[in-house]
Amino acid sequence: RDEMKLLRQAIYPLTRKLAVRLARKRRHGRKGPLDFRNTVRHSLSYGGVPAEPKFKYPRPATPVIVNVYDLFILNYTTSKFGLGAYHSGVEVFGREYSYAGHTKMGESGLHMMIPRVSAIPGAMYKESVKVGVTYLTEAEVQRVFHSMHREFTGPVYNVLQKNCNHFSEAFLERLLLRGKIFFSFDKLGF
Repeated sequence: RDEMKLLRQAIYPLTRKLAVRLARKRRHGRKGPLDFRNTVRHSLSYGGVPAEPKFKYPRPATPVIVNVYDLFILNYTTSKFGLGAYHSGVEVFGREYSYAGHTKMGESGLHMMIPRVSAIPGAMYKESVKVGVTYLTEAEVQRVFHSMHREFTGPVYNVLQKNCNHFSEAFLERLLLRGKIFFSFDKLGF
């Protein structure tokens, strides 16, 4: 009995701390991060004392999907050996973003289109791979996409060094806010 009493005395403060942390995290998760500027503005009516903290609305997580397309009918047999030529595009907010080459100087090679309908003639949809979620808004995703226009122009397209798969990887790094991403279809891109 004495051991149980000592054990309860040792565990009770820890369980209270854990309960308080979990409750705070749950409240914070529903409200979003603290909006310091809004809190200060509203506290001016109380003489500058922050009587009621204001929170930003939490952003919902939006799934990010990579759509993969077969470029050649031969991929059906060569993919068994780890070979093939694939096109890829990144789908987010119901739009697909991809890159393709052309010869018009100064024009972007980036395209925004309906998901799973390739802009590349002869490309057939193969599969979709969910790679994560983004907390960026639709407008922020558009800004990221448009900021990449100079980097991915049509004439600089190169099958081995700067193709649609390289664009997809760079775009995903910016959307998912993390380092290099490895694709299982990281083959030749056209």
